[in-house]
Amino acid sequence: MLRIVAVLMVSILVCAGCSDAKKQINTQQNPIHTPVQGETPAPKAELLPIKFEKVPEYPPLSKLGSIQISVVLQVKVVDDTKVILFNMVGDDLIHSGIQVNSEVYHIGNIGYGKSFDYVEISKIRLNRSPFVKITGACGAACHITQYVAIDNTAPKLLLVAEAGTIEKDLNGDGSEEIIASASTPTETDIYNFQEQILHKSSSSLNQILGALSVVVNPNSEFEAFFNKDAVTKKYRYANNNLTLAK
Repeated sequence: MLRIVAVLMVSILVCAGCSDAKKQINTQQNPIHTPVQGETPAPKAELLPIKFEKVPEYPPLSKLGSIQISVVLQVKVVDDTKVILFNMVGDDLIHSGIQVNSEVYHIGNIGYGKSFDYVEISKIRLNRSPFVKITGACGAACHITQYVAIDNTAPKLLLVAEAGTIEKDLNGDGSEEIIASASTPTETDIYNFQEQILHKSSSSLNQILGALSVVVNPNSEFEAFFNKDAVTKKYRYANNNLTLAK
């Protein structure tokens, strides 16, 4: 009887040792991560597709006769392209136009009031082609931007956006996208060229991300603000997708 008891005691001790050894092995193979105080958890990977739609083509720019222009405010030559700011007969708005040879082509309203110091005119490249960019105002807190393709015969209007815009090659393919931002809080859209045709994001980045405000930073990242507590996330754009920046 004593021998049986002794054998049982040894068996119990051996099994207990086996269990402890297994626990030690499992712990070594699958270490438990203990969060450090203040440590930020790694962000989850996100891939958010952006749908784009074609921007409708604008009608040909109309020619203006001299009797339609009441006052020429400014004539600016940008790399052999002559851009004109003027008032038209019957209104006090500031209009923009491009002169080709002796013809003036009317682009549209680019400002209001007597001052035109806020109107900016520059030459840029989009889709590997030259464009004139004219930026003005459509109200106290409203920007307006015009893009006109330069042509020796007749200029062609590419886009009029009621927004402030910048041009950036977001995905490194050698062709710039247009980032348009407007309103308060800031709402942002992306324009890109697909098969030589301009497209616009069918939804704003705010709607896609569910964000209160979206702005682009100098690193070509989109900073999304999600609530009044300043919770932010950064995203990168490539191949018609937004991905969470690392």
